[in-house]
Amino acid sequence: MEFNDFPDFNEKLDLENPFGILSYSKALFEQDPVAYEQELQNYLDSKETVITDE
Repeated sequence: MEFNDFPDFNEKLDLENPFGILSYSKALFEQDPVAYEQELQNYLDSKETVITDE
């Protein structure tokens, strides 16, 4: 998995977690990849739920 594989998710993380001039999503990806993957899975699961609910 590459950081740039999920730009919408990264943007969402950055908007929800202002981190000054730094990118929260990039920092999380590099410093705590397990937490990044968990957040990504939650994000993907929530998108899937929205699609199936429509």
